[in-house]
Amino acid sequence: MPTENQIKRYTVAGLVQSSENPTLQFVTVVDFDRVAAERDALQADRDAKDQRVDELEGLLRLARQFVVNGIDLGYIKMPDVDTPDPAHDLLPKINTALNPTPAAAAARHAPLERSHASE
Repeated sequence: MPTENQIKRYTVAGLVQSSENPTLQFVTVVDFDRVAAERDALQADRDAKDQRVDELEGLLRLARQFVVNGIDLGYIKMPDVDTPDPAHDLLPKINTALNPTPAAAAARHAPLERSHASE
């Protein structure tokens, strides 16, 4: 994937009389279209991964409810508290996995943003 440095920029000064933007920068249509297509492909890939995460979270919620119901109804017998057994860690680990930090959850659902590195 080309980097920002591989995109040729053209600078034109004096076309627009403005103190806010005295110099304009341009890229070729080919470079712009390629970068836009790459961004769109990355966003599509991210959307597909987000959907997969949502599906897996749903399955994890079902598994958690299955275990909780099994314990509550007596079909699953938990080992004694003082017995070293990984079963004691199962529900806390599921709960942790289903409750990510707010920053991680927000980042997962944020759209990709355009970068203006040269500005």
